[in-house]
Amino acid sequence: MKILNSSLVFGQIKITVFLIAYISGVQLFAQNNNFAFFYEMEYSRDTTDLELKEKELMVLWRMGDSSLFQSYSGYQKDSVYAIYLNQAKQNDKLGKEAGSIDLTQMLQQMAKYPAAKVQYKVLKSGEDGDIRQYRKLFKNEYVFSEPSDNLAWKFTDGAKEILGFDCQLARVSYSGREYFAWFTPEIPFNDGPYIFGGLPGLILELYDADCHYNFKLVGVENREVDFSKQLSDKAIEIDKFRFFRLEDEFRDNPLSQMSESDAGKVSASAVAQVQERLKSSNNRLERILKK
Repeated sequence: MKILNSSLVFGQIKITVFLIAYISGVQLFAQNNNFAFFYEMEYSRDTTDLELKEKELMVLWRMGDSSLFQSYSGYQKDSVYAIYLNQAKQNDKLGKEAGSIDLTQMLQQMAKYPAAKVQYKVLKSGEDGDIRQYRKLFKNEYVFSEPSDNLAWKFTDGAKEILGFDCQLARVSYSGREYFAWFTPEIPFNDGPYIFGGLPGLILELYDADCHYNFKLVGVENREVDFSKQLSDKAIEIDKFRFFRLEDEFRDNPLSQMSESDAGKVSASAVAQVQERLKSSNNRLERILKK
């Protein structure tokens, strides 16, 4: 195998990647289970303007038998916050004043990274097989679970090369959309972007039939991350369908997730602006919800 060490610039984010030129990759990935797989996510946010595409650099952290999928810029901001939070806890144990943490410095460090357009985080656990999604509405954080074996993949004819890997094609229906996945057995992880996985190899490219969502692998790094620092331990357990109903209510009425005191501080014009922005985010990946 020949690996070329290079770099990828995505917006304001620069990451080091391994570009695979000549592949015999099973050995490499079998020897180490800790990887960061970077995906370019291109999607249509607004059903009234499907030609308008947005992009986000996502990362699939693969640690042992588990994985975490999230926005990479979100990871960077969360990592800065975690450092200062840990410092604050240490200062508290030592009896130091809360003011010993430089909040201005923390905000300056976080401002170096672009705001995450995608807020959700998807944890796939190798222990119980469940998929847990961490989502946020205003100040409230929620988490819900779904089984990982609800994807009925169908293999279909097709073969192509992605980043030097020989890929096969499969398709699946999920939540009102038909998806096509190019996966490679040469990377022996039955994983992929978002909730998708369960194929005999890593998914390198995934898109729906309407081309509203497209995930494409753009780079790989050999590195580790502490999942516990990326996931809230205060997230409210909720049913998946209940959460999306709350999300719909929030889109129609942003005050629905605010306390009375918070709502009283927000002007009608500010609410209208938020509502207008939320209404344009109307093309979520889960098109149809059933229960």
